[in-house]
Amino acid sequence: MIIIKNKMAVVFVFITIVILLSNLCLAMDRPPKDLPTATVIDDETGKPIEGAVAIAIWRGRTGDCALMEGLLVGCWGVKRIEEVVSDKDGVLNISDFWKTTKDPGSFGTAYNPRLTVYKFGYVCWDHQRIFQPNYKWGNRTDFDKNNRIVRLKKWPEGFPYKEHLSFMSGVTNGDASNSQYKLFNKCFDLERDYRSKEINNK
Repeated sequence: MIIIKNKMAVVFVFITIVILLSNLCLAMDRPPKDLPTATVIDDETGKPIEGAVAIAIWRGRTGDCALMEGLLVGCWGVKRIEEVVSDKDGVLNISDFWKTTKDPGSFGTAYNPRLTVYKFGYVCWDHQRIFQPNYKWGNRTDFDKNNRIVRLKKWPEGFPYKEHLSFMSGVTNGDASNSQYKLFNKCFDLERDYRSKEINNK
């Protein structure tokens, strides 16, 4: 009886250890729930930026398809748009931003939102592309679920405002104007006079 009890105790301890290790692995793999969607900071100072406008755009199959020259077109479109403003700590919170959504209507295609952030006096930040003059936009690789820092760079003297508008329109695919409150567009309109001056001086 003593041997049986000892064996049962060993089995119980073993099972307990396995469960604890499994939970630990899951916890390490899954970011804490209280992490913000992203935090906006000044690239030079590292200080948080308050008042930056962020727009997240979800795209997926809309079902509005048309047959044109034997090809299906117009099936991919905007499914959701959210706009938020960073708080005094630079924090952005957007519901379900990091949750991958699968579209059953498009063969299970997974789609994630695209995040673009802007504040007047800074270069527009996009989580996929990097603004550079002469339309030489680079690819961003420093932002993901495990690295949620948005580093806004101060606007360098001589950067082209007209190209900046093209960049903003390109990364949002022109859909910023379809948001409910149009916060992103209103913020970007602060550059309008600078664009006009730039165009008139050429």
